[in-house]
Amino acid sequence: TDDKQLEKDGKQGKYGILYARICKVPPTSAGKLNLALQAKNLRNVEVGKSDPFFELRRTYGGDSESWEPVYRSKVIMNNLSPEWELATIDVNALCDGDLNRKIKLAFFDDEKDGNHQALGALYTTL
Repeated sequence: TDDKQLEKDGKQGKYGILYARICKVPPTSAGKLNLALQAKNLRNVEVGKSDPFFELRRTYGGDSESWEPVYRSKVIMNNLSPEWELATIDVNALCDGDLNRKIKLAFFDDEKDGNHQALGALYTTL
């Protein structure tokens, strides 16, 4: 990962920082992952029922502490036993074609302010 201070009209200032990650692209496609996912009796973390969604996450460069989202499902409102639409994810984007590389499937309760509450997670390989 590389970070650069942003400039405006050639002047440095408080314009933010841009973070970029450059990765080598695998030489061939590893195909697509079709994921049909449903959950049963998720934990309720709010008044009413939770509004769950899930993310598939990956690591870069063997750093297992930093999980980056590759795919985010749609939110299903007020449902503790959701069934999500079929998700199609590029395997190269998820694990660089390495089927033994760990991936993380994380579940959240959607919050409008962006501070989503974790409902749970699991780690697996393809």
